[in-house]
Amino acid sequence: MQKNNSIFKYYLIAITILVIFGLLLKLIFANKIYYSLLPLLFFFVSVGTFARAVLAGYVLYPITWYILAVGIYFGLGLFGTTIPVSEYTTVMFGTLPNFIIDIFLINTISVIIICYLSNLNTELVTNVQINNGIKELKYASITLTIGYVIIKIIAFTNFENLLLKSLFDKYGYLSNALFFILGYLYFRIEKLYKIIVLLSLSAIYIIGVLSASKFQAIIPILSFAIALLNARLSFKNLIKLAIIIGFIFISTNIIVKTVRVNGNYSENNTLTNRLHILNDAYKSIIGNDIIIKTTPGKNGEDRVMSANLRKDYEMSSVIKSVLLRFETGTIQKFVYDQYNNGYPGDSFTRIFSAVIPRIFWANKPIVVDEGRIVNTLLYPGQTTSSAAVTYVSEAYWNKGFSGVIIVSIVIGIIFSLFNIFIKKFYNGNSSYSIIVFPIILYALSIEGWLGVTFLSNFIHITFLLILAILLNSIILYRKNLAK
Repeated sequence: MQKNNSIFKYYLIAITILVIFGLLLKLIFANKIYYSLLPLLFFFVSVGTFARAVLAGYVLYPITWYILAVGIYFGLGLFGTTIPVSEYTTVMFGTLPNFIIDIFLINTISVIIICYLSNLNTELVTNVQINNGIKELKYASITLTIGYVIIKIIAFTNFENLLLKSLFDKYGYLSNALFFILGYLYFRIEKLYKIIVLLSLSAIYIIGVLSASKFQAIIPILSFAIALLNARLSFKNLIKLAIIIGFIFISTNIIVKTVRVNGNYSENNTLTNRLHILNDAYKSIIGNDIIIKTTPGKNGEDRVMSANLRKDYEMSSVIKSVLLRFETGTIQKFVYDQYNNGYPGDSFTRIFSAVIPRIFWANKPIVVDEGRIVNTLLYPGQTTSSAAVTYVSEAYWNKGFSGVIIVSIVIGIIFSLFNIFIKKFYNGNSSYSIIVFPIILYALSIEGWLGVTFLSNFIHITFLLILAILLNSIILYRKNLAK
C-alpha cells in the first residue's frame, strides 16, 4: 500500500507550464501554426500520466480516467480541429483556426481546478482490491445481467412509454456496473460461469451495434476490461487493454456509421430489419455498393442512391474518423461565439429536471433536446442528429468564464467525494463494488450535457451507493446469523 499523490501533482505542474507557454505564444507569436502544438503536447502529457497512474495502482480512482478523457477530448480532439478534420471548421472559421489557443487555455484552466480539488487533502490508497464477500454477488450479478440481455432482445425497438424507457435505461446503467463485478470475479469463478459471462457480454455488444449505439456496445466491454486490468495489473495487460479497446472502438465506430447511413435505417426498425442492415454493412466493408438513400423521382417512383463505402475503411479515413469523433473545437468555438455575441444558452434553467425521476413527473422535458437545438444551429438542415458539447462548452455558453470556474469547482469536489467511496475498498468491502464503474464512467463523460450526463449520473451513483449500503447490511446480518 502506498499513499502518494505525486503523479497527479506532477501532472498539475506540467499542464500549468503548458498554460503559461500558451499565454506566451498568444502574446509573442503571430504565426498561429504553433498553436496546434499545445493540444498535442497536452494529449501526450495526459496519456502518459494516465499510464503512470494505472501502473502505480490508481486504476479505480475517477481522477485517473478523467485525465485520460481530457487528454483525448481536449488534447487529441482539439488537435483535430487544427488540421481541420471537419469540413464545417473550414467553412465557418477558416483553414487554420486562430481560436485554438483561447479554447485550449479555458479547457486547461478547468482541468487544473478539477485535478487540484480532487486531490486536496486526500491521500489515495493504491492497489485497491476487493477481498471479502465478492463471491456472494456472483449469482445476483449473472442473473441480473442475463435478465437485461433477454429484455433487450425482446424489446429491441425503443419503448413508446417514456416511463418504461427510463426504467429500462436505469437497468442498463446497473448492468454496466454488474459487468465490472463479473470482470473482477472472472478469474475466481468456474468455467461454466465464465462462458455465460462472455456470451452475455458478446450479446450486449451485438445488440448495441444493431441499435446503432457505440455507447451501448462498448461501455459494458470497457467495464469488464477495467475490472480484469485491476485484478491482474501489469504494463503488458495495460497495453493489451489499450489495443483491444482501441480496435473495438474503431471497428464499432465504422460499423455504426455504416448502419446509420443505410437507406433502410430507421429508429423504428425491427431486429430483423437491423440484421439485414448489418449484413449490408458487411457487404460495404468488402467493397459492394449499398443503398444509402431513397428519394422520390419526377414521376413519383423511388430514386435509389447507392455508394461503395470501402474508402471509409482505408487507414487514412479511419484515422480521420477517429479524430472527427473526438473533435471538440468547432462546437466549442460556436457556443463561445453565441455567448460573446449576446446569445447565451439557457440549458442551466432545465438542468435540475434530471433530479426528478420520470415516475414522479410523467411530462418531464427531454433534456437531450438541447443537443438537437445546438446541432440545428451549427449544421442548418440537419434535424435528426444531436450534438454533444463538453461540460466546459455548456458552462461557458450559459454563464461565460465564471460558469466554467463554478462548474469545475463542483466537479472537483464531487471527484474528491468519490475518492472517499473508492477508499472503502481497501477494507475489502464487496458491497461498494457496484459503484466503482459508474464513478469511472462519470469521470470519462467529458462530452455530454451537465443535466443529462453529470447531474443525472451523480443521482444514479447516489442510488447505487444506497443500494451498496443495504447490500452491506444484508451481508453483515447473514454473517452474524452464521456465527
